[in-house]
Amino acid sequence: MKKNINLNKEEKEKVINQWNNSGFSTSLDLYSFQPSRDYFSSLVTKNKEENVDSNWFEKWIIDTYLKNKIPVKNCLTLCCGHGERDRRLARMGVFQHCLGLDISPHAIENAKKSASVEGYSNILYEVSDLNVDHLKENSYDLVYVGGGMHHILNLEHLVDQIYKSLKPRGLLVCDEYVGPAYNNLTNRHREIINSSIHLIPKRLRNVSEENFIPNFWKKSIIRTAFFLLYKLGSINIGNYKVSPNWPSYKKWIFRIGGNINSLLSRIRNHSNRFKYGQLFDISPERVKAGDPSEGIRSDEIIPIIKQKFEDTKVHYYNGSIIGYALDEKFFSNYNTNSKKDRLLFDLLIDIEKKMIEIGEIPSNHAIIVSQKPKKLIS
Repeated sequence: MKKNINLNKEEKEKVINQWNNSGFSTSLDLYSFQPSRDYFSSLVTKNKEENVDSNWFEKWIIDTYLKNKIPVKNCLTLCCGHGERDRRLARMGVFQHCLGLDISPHAIENAKKSASVEGYSNILYEVSDLNVDHLKENSYDLVYVGGGMHHILNLEHLVDQIYKSLKPRGLLVCDEYVGPAYNNLTNRHREIINSSIHLIPKRLRNVSEENFIPNFWKKSIIRTAFFLLYKLGSINIGNYKVSPNWPSYKKWIFRIGGNINSLLSRIRNHSNRFKYGQLFDISPERVKAGDPSEGIRSDEIIPIIKQKFEDTKVHYYNGSIIGYALDEKFFSNYNTNSKKDRLLFDLLIDIEKKMIEIGEIPSNHAIIVSQKPKKLIS
């Protein structure tokens, strides 16, 4: 086990900047897209209810674990971000007092302003690095982590602090990505995702074999040019812009590659080609470059929590195929009134469920609920 570890200064600054610059998005994603929300809810609640709202998770937690306990006196939310979930819990009467912690000063300031605007004087916020900071012991009835634990490197430290901070019979509730660290998927997992994307018609996906370039070949313009030539004209090189800042030799290589590519494109009949090649790739290096904390030890979250909390229940809700196969074009163009679209989505989630069931791929998401034991009488 890794203990007493932390990100280096440069990595920590990158993480803080990442979350300082993150804002509120109004575009649809996997978690706000209604069909996937209904799917996730059905896996957790075991109810096949349609058109569940964005509060389904909190409602289920209250009904299943908190019904006779709320409002709890003190709640602690970790990796709280801009405080949206804290305010949601407040609206639902979950707590009397709440403290939210996050590493991003900008997010904390936004959370404070939003809580003030909505009149929640019982929610306080502080900046905290949960990799190293200590929590107040024996203080909280509920510790809530909404999708932030997979950003923590020093998991043993954090879980130990959560355990100490909870009162006897207190609850830890996590909603987490628990898939492979840094999205480092196995080749088999990638094959299954790739195959699933091919089942999606082009009107519902951005990616195609014609415009696909693996991550390895994107690292330099020369590598990209060689890959385009290797594809023998199947990619339209004209879609890639020549930067005016490139040195002359790069422009020269790219133009020669473009001419060859154009010639090969004209002499090949693409319409008759059977297309079932690679059109999906994910690189742990690129994930890490974007945010050094993203999924840093995600696959270890459940084992580490179980090691500390004997009473732990895990409710998986998958996302291991649709989390990668669906993109913004699918979310935007999907027609809920179309039987074809609904059957297609049902097919994709059936494939996902069966591949997880037979052990070909892991479930990528889980709700984890742990309870600290009742204090022993000496």
